[in-house]
Amino acid sequence: MTTRIHTADWSKALGDALKTSESKITLTALSFLPPSHHKPDIFGLFYSALHDRASRIKEVVIILPMPSPSHPATQQNGTAAKTLRAMGCTVWLHPIANLLHAKTCCIDHAEAWIGSGNFTAAAAHHNREAWMQTDDPRAIADLQAFHNYLIKNSINSERIPP
Repeated sequence: MTTRIHTADWSKALGDALKTSESKITLTALSFLPPSHHKPDIFGLFYSALHDRASRIKEVVIILPMPSPSHPATQQNGTAAKTLRAMGCTVWLHPIANLLHAKTCCIDHAEAWIGSGNFTAAAAHHNREAWMQTDDPRAIADLQAFHNYLIKNSINSERIPP
């Protein structure tokens, strides 16, 4: 069993891990703000890896809070959902009454990531974030159960009117 902590390199490290995915990626965050274009910086590389995997593997699932004016960080999630769906992701929006603040990632039922960084350029470049990466089977199973609970209590973004 291996556990690592990523700080300044978290976006690059997570992007590199996404590149190895063969079947399923599930991500959760408070906010996701896709870049306007793919830049060769650490967030752009993460986003490019996610975009590549969405076009190649069976399932890329993103779970975000429903956009709400009372939570400014969530306001772009509706637009993000459209962008992510266009690249092949399934996006679930969790009701704002139970604000989804967790930043997590599960890759191929073999790797779990839990951290503080949202999927935004600001979090990748300017904030002091930390992510834990583990291949501990119990942690992976617990994270997958959390993801399943969130999906069960969320709305598929395709059902939200524009």
